[in-house]
Amino acid sequence: MDKIINLDDAPNTKKIVDEIIKIIEYISTDEMIKMRNEDYMKFQDIMYEVEEFKDFISKYFSLFTFLIDKNIQPLDKLITMINMKALIESGKINDNAAMEYVRNMMNEEYIYKQHGGKENFERYIKKMSEEKDKKDKHEKEKKNSIKNIKSKKEIIDIVNKDN
Repeated sequence: MDKIINLDDAPNTKKIVDEIIKIIEYISTDEMIKMRNEDYMKFQDIMYEVEEFKDFISKYFSLFTFLIDKNIQPLDKLITMINMKALIESGKINDNAAMEYVRNMMNEEYIYKQHGGKENFERYIKKMSEEKDKKDKHEKEKKNSIKNIKSKKEIIDIVNKDN
């Protein structure tokens, strides 16, 4: 998969983030949203002609195209990732802190949210673990009891007990 932008080559990540925010603010006005939905070609033509964005377009054309795409998903994760890169470059955080922040953000949105929050997710995991432990213990007891069986009747009694 091609990278949208190689941040390692970007001399000033903060500047890129600031430009992305300006573009998002510009395309988020009621007028631009309406135009984007009703006449995407006109919207696109206008965006490529905005003087304020021409330098950005010349340096980061594929990123700009991505930003104005009519099928784009929310950009908050892209902005967060670029911000993390900027914080790392500035020495304010290290790689591990950035990864931890992003991991927590993703967990909140994609895991905890489905379970009604982190506490509910942790209760769910604990319950699943306890059920597995109980099942494993039962299977172990069942195997041990089968080893000690002396008659066919005892086997039938154990099977009937499980059902």
